[in-house]
Amino acid sequence: MSSRAFLFVCLGLMLLRPVPAQAQAQEKSLYERLGGLYAVSALVDDFIDRLLSNELIIQNEHVKGALQPRPFNKVPGLKVHIVNLVCQLTGGTEHYSGRDMASSHAGLQIRPNEWDAMVGDFKAAMEAMKIPAREQAELLELVGSTRKDIVR
Repeated sequence: MSSRAFLFVCLGLMLLRPVPAQAQAQEKSLYERLGGLYAVSALVDDFIDRLLSNELIIQNEHVKGALQPRPFNKVPGLKVHIVNLVCQLTGGTEHYSGRDMASSHAGLQIRPNEWDAMVGDFKAAMEAMKIPAREQAELLELVGSTRKDIVR
């Protein structure tokens, strides 16, 4: 066999060699591991519904006032913004076009205990979606990075 043919066979065998599952998982973005746009949308939908039924959260008059339907229900738009933000931050192609976290939460006067309640709702939504622990930890790290801009 010529050296050229031998090289071709070796290259072919290398291409056919299966990639270990762990290496494949490392190549995927968090967005892909979560399941993409539809999975993120389902997570955000569940999370926001939990958040808006959380007594501690809705007792904050500033939060309640910001979501009042004047002149229309703001919750669907809020969900769209959060879906786009989560998708963008996790490696998706969606683009968040809303205000930065500090500006969008400036007047809400969110207290530390309200933040903790929000995190609890987010964890419950992730559990309901059966998101694996690794992905949950990565999402919680992303959420946690916004705390300094949200809690007053």
